[in-house]
Amino acid sequence: GPPGSVASFRATGGGSSVQTDDEDDQGPSQAVQTPAALHSGFDPKEVRPWDPSRFEVIRKLQDATRNRGQVHLMRDVAEDRLVAVKQMPNRWIRSCHSDFVIEHPAETEMPWQDVGCV
Repeated sequence: GPPGSVASFRATGGGSSVQTDDEDDQGPSQAVQTPAALHSGFDPKEVRPWDPSRFEVIRKLQDATRNRGQVHLMRDVAEDRLVAVKQMPNRWIRSCHSDFVIEHPAETEMPWQDVGCV
């Protein structure tokens, strides 16, 4: 991916909890409560730079025109699994949710909430 991109690996639906990877067919072994404000589910300072060596591009799935980005099917070589990656330019998403909302007050897309869903 291009330098300075933020990637979303997995997103959940409208449920109130997220199941962990270590659960089996017997039900969740642990559930994580989804925060009411999705962008508050993580510290923006913990967002890490894109590691291009970890992901192998399989193909572009679609343009994400409202987010100024693209969605790609990639292989996470560290975990040997396929992932959908949405790349958005940092100049558009800004440094945190509040900066984004100040810069784009009428925007309905909320990239920091997308990042908070992963």
